[in-house]
Formats: sequence, C-alpha cells, structure tokens
Amino acid sequence: MTPLRIVPSAVPLDRQHAAVAIFRPFFAAGIACVLTVGCLLGALALFGIAQRGSYTASAWTPYVLAHANSQLFGWVGLFVMGLALQQHGPTVARAASFHRLAYATLGLMAAGVLLRFAAEPLVRVDRSVWMPVGIAACAFQAIAVALFMTNTQINRHKSGEGLTWQSAFVFSSLGWLALVAVAEPFVFYLSHQADPHSSILFVAGWFPVMREAQFLGFAAMM
Repeated sequence: MTPLRIVPSAVPLDRQHAAVAIFRPFFAAGIACVLTVGCLLGALALFGIAQRGSYTASAWTPYVLAHANSQLFGWVGLFVMGLALQQHGPTVARAASFHRLAYATLGLMAAGVLLRFAAEPLVRVDRSVWMPVGIAACAFQAIAVALFMTNTQINRHKSGEGLTWQSAFVFSSLGWLALVAVAEPFVFYLSHQADPHSSILFVAGWFPVMREAQFLGFAAMM
C-alpha cells in the first residue's frame, strides 16, 4: 500500500480562502438583543403608551428611543455584519487580523447598545453622568461600524471577479449606515437637551428623517 502524502497547496496563503464561522457570535448577540432590549422593550413601551392613552406620553420616550437604537444596531446591524463577514471571509494569511477586528466590532457594538439602553432613561436623572455615557455609547457604535467596513475591505478574500449591479445597493446601504452612525452622538445630545421643550421639537422635527435614513437607506437597501 502506498502511504498517504500531504501535498502542499501551490496557492500562496495570501490568496487562499480561510474557513470561518464568524456569523455565530454575531447572530447570537443579535438574537439576544432583539429578545431583550429590542422587541421586549418595544412591547413594554407600547404597553405603557397604551396605559397612558397617548402617543405623546413623554415618560416613555426614552424607552422608545432605546428600543429603536437597539433594533437598528443590535438586531439588524449585528445580523448584517455577521452575514457580511461570513460571506466575505479572509485569506489564510489575514485570518488573525480578520478575527481581531471582527471581535472588536462585536464588543464595541454590544457595549454601545447596552450603554445607550441605560443612558436614554437615566440622562434625565443625572445629566452630568449619563450624557457623556450616552455620547460614548454612540461613539462605540460608530467605531464598530468603521472597524467592520475596514475589516471587509482589507482582510476579505478577493476572487478577482468584477462587481455586479446588486453591489450598488450594498454600497449605498453601507453609506447610509456610516452616515447614521456618525450622526448618532449629535442626535443623542440634541434629543436630551437641558430644555425639555427643545428636545421635543428636535425629536418631532428630525427623528422622521433619521428613521428614513436608518430603515430605508440602510436596512431596505441591504
């Protein structure tokens, strides 16, 4: 019998496609998010609004805002990132860098969602503490988006094939995601101003625009 021999691949490591399963932690975090600070919080907020009998019940506004942020970045965002990183995995040579950036993205996004969830209602209790926390949470989310985009650009395995017409939707979606992430710190600050009336006017005037950018620009395009 002829002994088996392992023949080294003739393809360089910087061109071999590495096998990864990075979608699992992203999907697990997304599911955990939607079952807690996402849909569950939204249902509780709707129940509270129904009990008050008014959509203008300002006591529930912070929870509605926290719910919306968790759904966008925690549910949709983590699922999109996990699927994109899985579909555009790294080369063997770049696998270590790919996983470092992927887990940094996941950690920052999870921290951002949780801190934003806490800061939305508590900023009314102690503005001096929770305003910086909320802005930091938004910054974490923006950095996570930047790391995700950097990872898919510098570490992914490139087949050499040209872009398809569907790519225009993907790039448009990512552009809207980046724009929304950069705007979030300013949105958080302006929706929790020292003057409550100014905050209400900002939310009433600009949140419809933000929702269009978030869910039609980012989510629908993807």
